[in-house]
Amino acid sequence: MVESQGILELALSGLIVVGVGIYLVGKVRSGRGIGVMDVTLGMCGLFFGLGPWGAFIYGGGRLPEVEGDILMWTYGGIYLFIMGVYIGGRLSARKTAAGEETEDADEAGLMAAVQRVDWASTKVMGGCYGLVWGMRLLLGVKYGMFFSGTSSLERVTAVPYPVTVANMLLQVAAWGCLLYSCIIIWRGRSKQGLPWVILVMEILWAFVKGRRPIFSIVIFSIVVFLAHRHRLKLRHGLGLILTGAVLLGWIYPLFMTIRSEYAYSDPYGTALGRFVETAQEAIPQQDQEETYDNLESHYRENMAQRFIATIRFNGNILEGQRNHPLMWGEAMWSTFVWNVPSILYPGKLSMQAPEQLIQDYYDLSYEDAASSWPGYGCADFGVLGAGLAGVLMGLVMGLLENRIRGLMERYPFVGLCLAGGLVNIAVTVESSPNKLWGFIRSMIIIYVMARVVSELIPRKRYEHNIAQDDMEEMAQSGRVHEA
Repeated sequence: MVESQGILELALSGLIVVGVGIYLVGKVRSGRGIGVMDVTLGMCGLFFGLGPWGAFIYGGGRLPEVEGDILMWTYGGIYLFIMGVYIGGRLSARKTAAGEETEDADEAGLMAAVQRVDWASTKVMGGCYGLVWGMRLLLGVKYGMFFSGTSSLERVTAVPYPVTVANMLLQVAAWGCLLYSCIIIWRGRSKQGLPWVILVMEILWAFVKGRRPIFSIVIFSIVVFLAHRHRLKLRHGLGLILTGAVLLGWIYPLFMTIRSEYAYSDPYGTALGRFVETAQEAIPQQDQEETYDNLESHYRENMAQRFIATIRFNGNILEGQRNHPLMWGEAMWSTFVWNVPSILYPGKLSMQAPEQLIQDYYDLSYEDAASSWPGYGCADFGVLGAGLAGVLMGLVMGLLENRIRGLMERYPFVGLCLAGGLVNIAVTVESSPNKLWGFIRSMIIIYVMARVVSELIPRKRYEHNIAQDDMEEMAQSGRVHEA
């Protein structure tokens, strides 16, 4: 029997699902293109709305207990955060001289990447993706960072600084390549081999890195599908349900089996070799009844905690404020400072990580907590701070999205990196603000590099192609009439 506190939490989270669902269904049915803000709101509904329901199912019909007033304030902060994201997105919308939103506001961001993907050079995309995998293999073979959980502090600090920077940039490039592949495949151009190679390799890589990357690829595919204005049909819904069942019923448990067995593998082997050997041993164990029972118990417990961890972190902060004053911006400011390159500010290496700073300030237990945007807002300014954090996130991401169209016209690869990176930030909306600031830092470097390269390569032919595409687009819209 469900306790009253559990019923209350399911009801509070259900309101998020209903509200976000109504908004997204209306947006899709209107036929307008979707943007990064829409993806962000959808992920808010998924993590903060459906999260407690997932914890309830995997937790055997129970939710972790929390005081009633803390529960109410926690969800109040989440409501304010979601409204803040929407307000921030609207504040960043492109305006006309008269102060009204332009008719092609939806075409200015994510939709621009979908429409202009052909402007990206296949050779550039293939070359950059080759560099992505070169870096992944280098880190796995030489530095032992390949499988999920192998990036320990000792190993990370052993990597030379130039390699660290290059890896940071190539991680952003990987999201741009993934977006490129999804767009091309959904446009029906499956005869091109590169997009399929990228998608298949990213799926394999996601399995190595964990549940979140696997989930991100699924969401990327859905986002690009909706961005193409395809109509949702029964087979799409059935395919999505089947995909979810395979992920939750087989892929995720198998990943946890391999990760658990990896710790007992030969410590002197390379990370890549250890992963292959572990996988070969772990996969047959899936069929053993005793192993399956132990795995299922551990898996259900782990999933129940994961689904609710972000919401509970926010609640722990609000509970800690009973005995401690607010942080008054220190928490969010630490996320900015933490992303200053260490070559410019070496002192940051001796600082506490933002998450640990909050835990220490409010006397919370030191653990790998699921810190999030509303959590940092609450830590700084209480419940109202969650709304301010939402406005900041929506505003910054909206302003960045406005740059996609201009970048697609001059630097298509950079535009795809920006679009793919923003979708990735939206998909991980329950993560720390560190992720957004780190992404902006990487995009600045990639943009500067593109500017330098563009000065060395003639652009006459490329600019002619852009002008020709613009004329064709105008002709199709009725603004240019052929004789």
